[in-house]
Amino acid sequence: MKPSALAPVYFVLHRLPLLLTLGVLVAVLAPGMPPPQPTHPGINWEMIGNVGRTALLVAGVMAFLQLLYAIARVHSCTIALTDQGVELGLGVLAKRSELFLYSSIKDVIVTRSTLERVLGLASVLFCHSVGRDELIRGLRAADAQFLRDGALARLAGTGAQS
Repeated sequence: MKPSALAPVYFVLHRLPLLLTLGVLVAVLAPGMPPPQPTHPGINWEMIGNVGRTALLVAGVMAFLQLLYAIARVHSCTIALTDQGVELGLGVLAKRSELFLYSSIKDVIVTRSTLERVLGLASVLFCHSVGRDELIRGLRAADAQFLRDGALARLAGTGAQS
């Protein structure tokens, strides 16, 4: 099972406020910008326009880079229900594979934020008895429900759920 094709869009939109804030910060602190002129009684619309254009340009470049990373992240992610547990493969540059044993899983929760509902996506949270929870974002809603139902059915089959 893999995340949805809309997952990269979700990852970028999820970080959009941060990207816009960083864009404005870079635009204001950029060394090429003219200093504000406190002696002018009116508003300097040209400077405000320059800051706005620079902020949008920086935010657009960062959003594009985030989109490229999100696409690579989605294509490298694999999720599988095995006999021993839920296997999760992650990593763009360094591949990491984790196995969450059914004996250590306490609960499986499917959550959907407003943005996820609009895009038809969901997140799955695996709660572990050792205290380390794992959140998998960007799954199609039907796949998230299938993953939850499959994991809970195998949990009931192993008698691990209390």
